[in-house]
Amino acid sequence: THLPNLPNCQQLWCGHNQLTQLPNLPNCQLLWCENNQLTQLPDLPNCQELWCNNNQLTQLPDLPNCQQLWCGHNQLTQLPNLPNCQRLWCYNNQLTHLPDLPNCQRLWCNNNQLTHLPELPVCQRLWCGNNHDMYYTKEFQKRLNLSESPFSKNITGLLSRCQTLMLSRLGDNSPLRLVVEHQYGLFQQFHTYLRELRSDEDPSL
Repeated sequence: THLPNLPNCQQLWCGHNQLTQLPNLPNCQLLWCENNQLTQLPDLPNCQELWCNNNQLTQLPDLPNCQQLWCGHNQLTQLPNLPNCQRLWCYNNQLTHLPDLPNCQRLWCNNNQLTHLPELPVCQRLWCGNNHDMYYTKEFQKRLNLSESPFSKNITGLLSRCQTLMLSRLGDNSPLRLVVEHQYGLFQQFHTYLRELRSDEDPSL
């Protein structure tokens, strides 16, 4: 259920066990500890890639150098500052907000309790379904997946630089569905950027 001290370890794969704790790992750069029974992690000041999904974590240590973080399927209510994170998988938690993510290119934050997102100046792909009624502070520049998201604000601004729009499981009263069905001409003003519109509910789109 635990490991010996590993002060010089730089890479550790210990996933799919029954570990309840980890030793100090001050020099670890890559840690895969997914699918265990961990409730907390040690300090990881040098960690660049962390897979800790499918545990029982309620919080994470500071991760100032983390570039890729998989922390889905835990009990997290907040995340530490992630100034260098480029890819973040934090789905299936209890998150109510996210930290600033100035370098995040891909973000999976579906199935949480989010009501808004931070500025995502370089985000290219976003999965944010099954959250609360969300509003956005800035247009996203590349690709958005809006599946299962009940959007109600800033729809036109949100789409102003969207290249690919994918729609699925939108309820009859979804504001975004109404835009698609009754104001399809709206997208004509985005012709410079919008290249593809797909819906699994309306093949004619």
